Amino acid sequence: EEFLTVSGILEEISKIDRNIANEAEQNWIRYRPRIIFNKCNLPGELDIVPSIENHFKQNLLLKGDYFGCLFTDAAVTRAFQERKTLKNVEPYSHILEDIHLLADRITRLWKKPIRNSASLLKSNS
Repeated sequence: EEFLTVSGILEEISKIDRNIANEAEQNWIRYRPRIIFNKCNLPGELDIVPSIENHFKQNLLLKGDYFGCLFTDAAVTRAFQERKTLKNVEPYSHILEDIHLLADRITRLWKKPIRNSASLLKSNS
């Protein structure tokens, strides 16, 4: 069974009105999904990134920005079980530091595309 792609939808629109299809495509490609991986156990889990990028490109005509990866940390589980904030349970944990770094990256880079973000994510994890 064939599935819909953005290209296919734009082709169908183009058969009706080429100008509207062009305008729709220009509006569509402005979107950039921002991706954060959560609860990773090993850096190798990020080997899926090229596949995600390919899917975005081939089926959705999009480019994503990969903001980071948060690895599993026992402190998060403890905080959840104790119904306390992570900062109260383990204020100097690696995960809390990673969350702060990720928040800073999001604040600084949200409005502009990140060049080679998939490669950067892979090499920095």
